[in-house]
Amino acid sequence: MGHCKQLRQWYARACQRWRQVDWPLQAYAAHVGSERPRFPVDLYLGGAAGDRLGSAWQTLEAELGPDVQRVLLRQATADFAVEDLWAETLTRMMEADPASPPLADGRHRARIHRYRGLVKLVNYLITIARRLAIQRSRRLTVQGPLLSVEEVPLADVRAATPDQLHHEHQMARRLETALTTAFGQLSAERRFLLVMVYAQGMSQKQAGAMLGWSESKSSRQLAAAIDWLRQTVVRQAGVEWTPALSAVWGAVWQSCWEGGEQTPATPPAAMAEGART
Repeated sequence: MGHCKQLRQWYARACQRWRQVDWPLQAYAAHVGSERPRFPVDLYLGGAAGDRLGSAWQTLEAELGPDVQRVLLRQATADFAVEDLWAETLTRMMEADPASPPLADGRHRARIHRYRGLVKLVNYLITIARRLAIQRSRRLTVQGPLLSVEEVPLADVRAATPDQLHHEHQMARRLETALTTAFGQLSAERRFLLVMVYAQGMSQKQAGAMLGWSESKSSRQLAAAIDWLRQTVVRQAGVEWTPALSAVWGAVWQSCWEGGEQTPATPPAAMAEGART
């Protein structure tokens, strides 16, 4: 009952804030579910845009676009002009999310539907834009494809036997599977922190600030998340921690974050789903 009352309060505030958007309470309630987002008013706008309401997209572009572009003026944008990067960000967020339940007309919801109100919507869009710029920069500068898990040099090939190499690559695949599973069991905040730092190249301080954390708390949370992941992966894979395994772990960890897009389990756009640790 308490959550229902709070949800109605959020809805009233959202309708007041985004006056041009007319999204039914029932749809908003279904989008929020049992979660308690830190920014429920922004979640309303993101959810309405996810449901492909034209008024939501117009509001998003008119009210958040200028703030996003002002921040991007101080960021590296590869070969994008700021206006083009913002347009590309909107285009990506409008793409159909095949994992989402279809709308009444049969269309899939827009990808922005994955935004869960963990951070302000404007910060979320800035992050997506930065991610696109980083990916663009890597495509412009990196020669050849990034390494896959199978290609990561786990051992000195000149010294290793075929059986040793086969064993290490098998172990890498087991650890990668266990890491993906364990990553999904972290809290949404820790997943967000890891993705921002390791996939997007953001500093601990910057990533933590987006969650409202101090630099010291961000550092503690990041260290705790990595330690928990390592212990959980070792337990799930059914192995003991040895120097040899440490080398394999290092290669798997690096390969999981290469390229920004190939992050374990979920991309930043779905950070609020899953269990908390």
